[in-house]
Amino acid sequence: MQAFDHRLFGIWDCDKAFVTALFYIKIIIVLTVLAERRRKKWKFYQQWI
Repeated sequence: MQAFDHRLFGIWDCDKAFVTALFYIKIIIVLTVLAERRRKKWKFYQQWI
């Protein structure tokens, strides 16, 4: 019974790690998109100058 509980906790830890990884991936994607937009905007301004 103890081994089974341990396995369940292992799965839960895995799930938690997966959710955390997804959360960080989302943040990275958002930052990348924002940086890309800023870069494009900056290019646009440079064209005008």
